Amino acid sequence: MEIRIRLVGHSPTPDLVEEIVRSSLHEYLLTSWQGRNPMLRAMVVVLPDLHSEDTELLDKAQERVKDDYVAQGLMVGQFHENCDVRAARNPRFAVSKAPVPVLAIRSIALHDIFFLSERAQWFEKYREKFGKFFGPQTAPMDAILVERYRQSERDYGYRD
Repeated sequence: MEIRIRLVGHSPTPDLVEEIVRSSLHEYLLTSWQGRNPMLRAMVVVLPDLHSEDTELLDKAQERVKDDYVAQGLMVGQFHENCDVRAARNPRFAVSKAPVPVLAIRSIALHDIFFLSERAQWFEKYREKFGKFFGPQTAPMDAILVERYRQSERDYGYRD
């Protein structure tokens, strides 16, 4: 795991926070990783001086650049004290709450169907990587993952 610290200063702007999120993608892609398994690669970007009243800037930046991350086979998530992202299996659990604002970057994983079924191009990237795990000759899998995958296939015209 790689950890980076980025300062936003006293008056962060949407452009500055978005540039930090965008440049973190490039930094992730340029990192010389130890080990061969890309699923074990992660980068956490800490924004220790991003104040509570400015955390919405991180939310908006993450939304604006997610397409770029997914196109590279990566997930990007924001975590901070005001983040109201809920767990897929337990909507009462605010899974992205953190005492310090951070951005987490990692490879797309099998369970990310919950986050990548919202848009056709995201699902296509997910399907390219994990579609083979949902075929008739594959081992039994978590029913919730299978149902979300099948529903996404129907939504985006892969199945009737």
